Amino acid sequence: MGDFMNAVKDHIQEGLEQAVKFRSSIYKVNQKNAFGVDLNLAAEHLSRIVNFGKEIAIIETDLSDIKDSELGEISGYTSFKKDRIYIIVNENDTSYRKRFTVAHELGHIFMGDLTEENSCFFRSQAIKTSVNKEYIKIEQRANAFASELLMPTKEVEYLIQKGFTTEKLAVIFGVSFSAMRTKVGIIFGY
Repeated sequence: MGDFMNAVKDHIQEGLEQAVKFRSSIYKVNQKNAFGVDLNLAAEHLSRIVNFGKEIAIIETDLSDIKDSELGEISGYTSFKKDRIYIIVNENDTSYRKRFTVAHELGHIFMGDLTEENSCFFRSQAIKTSVNKEYIKIEQRANAFASELLMPTKEVEYLIQKGFTTEKLAVIFGVSFSAMRTKVGIIFGY
């Protein structure tokens, strides 16, 4: 189990590093330096830098009828079609969860998890119970990517030093209080 956990940690670290790389490429192009990230802008930029030559469209729809015994409830997925790449998000989720799902799927695309042949990863509640170890590593890496893309460590640290509360940070970065509390806990090691 120790080797597997080390592999997961390595994947998480890679996800964090790739998010920093991707985020900096967005702002080099757009000359913005605001807190938080515009996910539509991120998708537009990603469609220009990946080799698929397709626009990335973000679509909200009801996914409640998609149930899988292994995956459970689906929050979103990415699918390649002839005309574009679609990030499909469950319209029934909270706005915070939708943002995290989009960032997670952008991570899959940016890190090369998806190809025309392997064009679908599902973001679901069941990742913690999955027995497929490779799936767990890939999903944890995409989660780390999403977390760092939405809540960049350096920006969060800066605002904490300026006296911002966790609640205020959650609003600024457009994430749930729970997600921000987890990020702050990781930054400070508790």
